[in-house]
Amino acid sequence: MRSLDRSLRSSRNAEFKRVYGKPGGTPWKQGDKIVLADLGATLSRIAEHGAVGFYKGKTADLLVAEMKRGGGYVAQADLTRYRARVRVPIRFTYRDYVVFSSPPPSSGGITLAQQLQILESFDIKSRGRWSVATNHLMIEAMRRAYAQRAQHLGDSDFVDIPESLTTKKFAKKLASTIDEGQATRSATLGPRITQSNESPETTHFSVIDKSGMAVSNTYTLEAGYGSGVVVTGAGFLLNNEMGDFNARHEPPWYDRDETEPDSARETHVEFDDADDRDEGRQAVPGHWQSGRADDHQHRLLCHGQRVGLRDDHP
Repeated sequence: MRSLDRSLRSSRNAEFKRVYGKPGGTPWKQGDKIVLADLGATLSRIAEHGAVGFYKGKTADLLVAEMKRGGGYVAQADLTRYRARVRVPIRFTYRDYVVFSSPPPSSGGITLAQQLQILESFDIKSRGRWSVATNHLMIEAMRRAYAQRAQHLGDSDFVDIPESLTTKKFAKKLASTIDEGQATRSATLGPRITQSNESPETTHFSVIDKSGMAVSNTYTLEAGYGSGVVVTGAGFLLNNEMGDFNARHEPPWYDRDETEPDSARETHVEFDDADDRDEGRQAVPGHWQSGRADDHQHRLLCHGQRVGLRDDHP
């Protein structure tokens, strides 16, 4: 409630204030009810017509009209030619677990693989989950994985991503550079990669039915309430995800037409042994999701995870 009230006070978008503001202009309080009628109508069109209900027809017309009012770049031709791409998840092992995770352009899967495989070189269990030694090793693993992320990851339709990034051999090499008694300065691992502060907002929901089927979805508008612009008549917010394009003007960070920004969230599905599984059947469809199953493939955990972009700490 407080974050919404802050966003409403700072917003210059009349539709955002109309849709999300409390009638009378007073602050929202616990127990208040907000009705998003325009958003409900948009979701109904999508439910009835599928992708056509968003990329064509009334919803598309409303979005294009909003772009014209705000001087945006998305036109009807962009919506018409856009196609969601089904990508093969990456697969790796961590100790006795098999993990399927999100492939590029999401950077979360490869980054997660590096972090976990670096930690395989250390006896984490003997150190205790919340010990200083364990947290030090986790931080050092993350520090190295994010340095690699900044140097190599991007939209795989436009850049070549080294296959070695997810190998055990490369993870051991990175692990060998960790000093267990001293923090590594990030500057020694590569150039500074954070251009601005990372916002703390990410939304996640999981749905599991009685049969154990699960959908786990993590999404973000980047900053809280995205750009603070609501598409007039459609009820949904526009994000401000352009920050997920690295500002460096050299490969693999070119902001080219049709490239997709990378993401620091990950989709991963874990099994408790290293047996080969039916990847096409077991990987849960969706975006940036996580799950864990036991030996009988019963889902034990379905969750999302947020991971930071920061690499400018000592």
